[in-house]
Amino acid sequence: MDLSRVAGPGDGGVDLIGWWWLPRLPHLSSDDSGGTSKVTRIRVLAQCKAEKSKLGPHYVREMEGVMYRLLHTHKMPSTGIEEADPSPLEREVANSLQPMPTVAMLASLSPFTNKAVLRAMSSPIPFILLHLPPQDTAREETSKSRADNKQLLPSLQWNPALASEQGLLKGQMDIRWQHTAEGGFPVIWWGGQPLSNHVPSP
Repeated sequence: MDLSRVAGPGDGGVDLIGWWWLPRLPHLSSDDSGGTSKVTRIRVLAQCKAEKSKLGPHYVREMEGVMYRLLHTHKMPSTGIEEADPSPLEREVANSLQPMPTVAMLASLSPFTNKAVLRAMSSPIPFILLHLPPQDTAREETSKSRADNKQLLPSLQWNPALASEQGLLKGQMDIRWQHTAEGGFPVIWWGGQPLSNHVPSP
């Protein structure tokens, strides 16, 4: 992925926006390929959270609301009321999504509750939950119990709307755990092989 920070006034609830470059997906139109037949680009909108407690399902619902609003903002006529109309940044982001396939991502320093995961799994929007604990916290895992370790390790989850055979990626991708001397980390695989970097050179 190649993401840029957009957080600020009028951001419409989006902290990061960018592209996810993947091997070519034949079911997506050539307009979605970034000008080449060998790769596909998918729009990614992300929210970043730094809560001390686990993230519950209302954070997922909030991101769903952001996605629905942005995906339909291009259809909204101006009301003439500045506070009621989408901001220029919202309209810019919304216009960039047409007709691009788009993925929602919720990135958090703290883990997600089971209900949050269930909410994301049932969402019709292609969704990624990314847990990235602070590095100093992750190093403490060696002195914790196995049950606690699960809360300190990074995790990556996505829903059927994204990764299933009926989803956006048509079942081409899965996640496997890469073991290292320090513990390990999740690795994305595509078509039975580790996914290589497909971001175009500047």
